[in-house]
Amino acid sequence: MTSRTRQQDIAPSVSEALRLMKQAVQSSLDLGDINPQSVCKAVGMTKPQLSSWLTTTSPSPHWDAKVAEWLKQAQARALSANGAQHRGASSSVSSKGSGKAAKASQPAKASPSGGASAKAATSRESTPGGKGVQAGGKASTEQSVRRLKQDLLELETYIPWTAVSSAWQSKRAAWERKTCAAGDAGCVVQQLLALERFLLPCAFEARWSAGNEWRARLLRQNSAADVKQSLRELEDAMHWARFGA
Repeated sequence: MTSRTRQQDIAPSVSEALRLMKQAVQSSLDLGDINPQSVCKAVGMTKPQLSSWLTTTSPSPHWDAKVAEWLKQAQARALSANGAQHRGASSSVSSKGSGKAAKASQPAKASPSGGASAKAATSRESTPGGKGVQAGGKASTEQSVRRLKQDLLELETYIPWTAVSSAWQSKRAAWERKTCAAGDAGCVVQQLLALERFLLPCAFEARWSAGNEWRARLLRQNSAADVKQSLRELEDAMHWARFGA
C-alpha cells in the first residue's frame, strides 16, 4: 500500500472523528450542560472563534487538539463525579439497611403522638401523586448538585498554577475527591471556599475587595442555584486576561 493510499484511508476516519467531536460539543451547549464561556476559557479562544470552529468542516489542528483535550478532561471529571456519587449512595443504602435491621430487633415503643403520626401518614398517602412529586424533587436536586460539582471542578482546571498558592499542589487531589463525593449544596460550598482560600491576590481583578462579603453570603446559601451564582461571581472576578485565557 502506497503512502498516498494510506493517507486517503486515514482522512475519512479523521474527518468523521472531528465531526462527532463538534457534534458532541454543540449538543452539550444546546442542552445547557456546558456554556460557551467555559469552553472559550478552557481552550483560549473567543466566542466568534468557537462558533466558527463548530460550523466549519475543514480541520483546524490548533483548535481541534485543544478542544479534544478539554473534552477528554471534562468527560473524565464527569465519570469521576458519577463514580463517587454511586459509591456514596451504595454506602448510604448499606448503612440504612443495617439501621433498619437493628431497629426491627428492638421492641416497639408506644408514642404519645402515635395518633397524630398515623393521621399524618394517612394524609400523605391519600394525597394523589404525593410520593411522585417528592421523588421528582429529590432527583432534580441531585442533578442540580451534580452539575454544580462539575462546574466547580471545571473552574479549578482553568485556573493556572501561577494563580494559586504553592500549597495547592499537595491539597488538590484530596480537594477533588471531596468535591466529587459532596452530597449536597452545603458540602459544595465548603469546597468552593477551600479553593478560593488558595487563590493568590493576583488571580483577581481589583474589585474582588468584596471577597469577605461574598464568603459571608456563600455560607448562608444551601441551594445549588444560589451556590452556582456565587461560583459564577468568583469566576467573573478573576483576572483571566492576565492568564492569557
